[in-house]
Amino acid sequence: MYIFLALSLLFYAPSLDPEAQLRQSIEFYKEGNFARAIPILEQLEALKDFHLHCSVKYNLARAYDKDNRFVSAKNKYHDYLQSCLESQSDQQAAREHLERLLKAHFSSINVTCVDQGLSLALDDLPPVACPTRFEDVLEGRHALKIKVGARSLLTRELEVKPGPTIDVQVPAFPQLFIKGSGAGEVLVGGLPVGRIGAPALIVAGEHAVVVRRPRCPDQAQSVTARPGERVYLTLGPCSTPSAASPGRGPWPWVLAGSSALFLGGGLLLYAKNQDAAKAGDQAQTELYYGLTLASYGLGGAALVGGLAWGLWPASPQSEAAYGLSWSGVW
Repeated sequence: MYIFLALSLLFYAPSLDPEAQLRQSIEFYKEGNFARAIPILEQLEALKDFHLHCSVKYNLARAYDKDNRFVSAKNKYHDYLQSCLESQSDQQAAREHLERLLKAHFSSINVTCVDQGLSLALDDLPPVACPTRFEDVLEGRHALKIKVGARSLLTRELEVKPGPTIDVQVPAFPQLFIKGSGAGEVLVGGLPVGRIGAPALIVAGEHAVVVRRPRCPDQAQSVTARPGERVYLTLGPCSTPSAASPGRGPWPWVLAGSSALFLGGGLLLYAKNQDAAKAGDQAQTELYYGLTLASYGLGGAALVGGLAWGLWPASPQSEAAYGLSWSGVW
């Protein structure tokens, strides 16, 4: 029997006229069955031409309130107070209910910042410029997101309790300044924070700072930044390490090997010198003697020079110094 009645209400309630549905929602409300009353009232509120729309708004605000849906209740009380001005008694009751709700479950947050140009976002709300005041914040934990431009600096957790306004001050952040010429991007922890020559706010702590410039190697430096400090780094010249030596190749050994030709030629010339001496040809003897000495000399020089070139240790190639250097903290 009870199952039949429940199914009848489920399938036939939408076919009731709006006034009957409103009466039905009131019965559910009196029974404390807010989960059944709220959907009916939300459907009725969507009927813009319903002549009892103010009663629907008021009852929906009360149902949200009783169902502990405090944000929805607050918004619906405000909606009712702004759009339904004809009923003074209900207006007064709605204001009293709203005031009680705000005192019991909401507070406000007043936020100030030491640094200029910061924006603040509470939970999923759009960011607003600092300083600012967040009104009617529901009790519980909230995330205050601190940003500079589109870049998130820090997220701070806040515990909101009903009562007086909560005052929050965002302390000064460290500033990073890269001194140098040319255009380039500054990265902290792998994320872009600004450009060369412009101060950039960063969070306190240890950071790996990298400067990236077109057609230049990245330049890096580790820094430790504390709240309110100005950290200065000086950018080194845009240069690359000198090219590695191409190596000596086979030429020392080619030179040493060529000495065999000169030494072999010297032996042939010496044999001709001896033949000329036996024949008694003084001129030929002196000629071949001079050529023999010259051939031996060239062969010996090629052998010694090639071996020295190939075996002597190569001098190390110097590299150009470049990088970020620590300038100081102010």
